[in-house]
Amino acid sequence: MTRVLDYNATVTRRIEVASGLDIFQIAPDEPIPPFEAGQYLTLGLNRSREDPDDPRPLSVLRPMTITSGGQQTDQLEFLVQHVDKPESRLPLTHLMWDLKKESRIYLRTAVTGRFTESSTYNNLNGRRLVMVAGGTGVAPFLSMIRTKIAQQSDVSLMDHILLLGAYNPNYLSHLDEIHQWVENHGLIFVPTMSRPHESLEWSGLKGRVDQCFAKERIHETEQLMRCALHPREAVVMVCGLGDVVSGTIQNLLSRGFVPENRRMRKLLEVSPEHQSSLFYEQYDAEPILDFRNEHLLNSLREKWSQCKAA
Repeated sequence: MTRVLDYNATVTRRIEVASGLDIFQIAPDEPIPPFEAGQYLTLGLNRSREDPDDPRPLSVLRPMTITSGGQQTDQLEFLVQHVDKPESRLPLTHLMWDLKKESRIYLRTAVTGRFTESSTYNNLNGRRLVMVAGGTGVAPFLSMIRTKIAQQSDVSLMDHILLLGAYNPNYLSHLDEIHQWVENHGLIFVPTMSRPHESLEWSGLKGRVDQCFAKERIHETEQLMRCALHPREAVVMVCGLGDVVSGTIQNLLSRGFVPENRRMRKLLEVSPEHQSSLFYEQYDAEPILDFRNEHLLNSLREKWSQCKAA
């Protein structure tokens, strides 16, 4: 049986972005060790046990990516989505929705995760960094940009491109801050709405963010990004729910982008000399791609073969 958690952090602020999407600011009792932008912490809550025969654990733990900059170890921020139909039978987000300012919460102080600059592309070498985010998948990219600006107040982000997908414009979190990055640091920002009918005034890109890389739309996306989507020109990092990540991988594979995932490289018969240029972080428990689906694998191998022959 899962033990009851001893709370060691306090919710200092909670900001509603839109219905079911909130920013939580949490202060640990003791500052956490320094972390690298893109890493995550495990949060936890105890649940009330009204039914003594309920076999579910007394406490719930879930990893969540930090959105605050790497220099902020005493005040941490998380972007949290309340999912109506969660995959888990005991979702942490549903428990978090009862929290208010000054509520207590558990925070595991060991920071972890490899979706970081040093563990992925390491050096752009003159290329652009394309950050593809679906919903709360923007979290690691917020941390990365905030960290860069904290380290150098006049840093140029002209080689950084943020593609952010949301339901409608109300679900674009941190929008004022992002616009400041565009104006003051040269960040290229390309938003797209998956439910444009919910905002009739929206005139920008429409569809889920991974659909921006579909064959019939990719040239429009390149124009807005002011960047050619080719591994010689760009490195791609993608974060979001499984469909966003898998859709981006499948669409960009035919453009020559090479996934870092070792198993995927092996199944697609990618030779070692092809440098990884497509990195992803996932929130879903299910694998990004069904490696048992031979039809899918053959389709992906064909895309990769055609790209090599081009």
